[in-house]
Amino acid sequence: VRALGAGACAWEPVAPGFSGARVWRGTAPGAPPVALKQWPEGTTAERVGRVHRWQARAAHLAFVPKVSAAAFVSGRAFELCDWMP
Repeated sequence: VRALGAGACAWEPVAPGFSGARVWRGTAPGAPPVALKQWPEGTTAERVGRVHRWQARAAHLAFVPKVSAAAFVSGRAFELCDWMP
């Protein structure tokens, strides 16, 4: 979480994402909530990059979360993005 710049958040697990990813909701005083996503095991950097490019192209749509950071930690892909209720 620190590698993504969100170490000050309080985290609570939520239901998995459509991809099967583990998801947590992060909150911090005075900041909007964020989502931390751990992609399923075996997800490649190429796959993550492709999905992020799709998200960037669809950024004008209100229901598409904006990714603020992404990293691979111990071989697993993580991303930090807008919380979408």
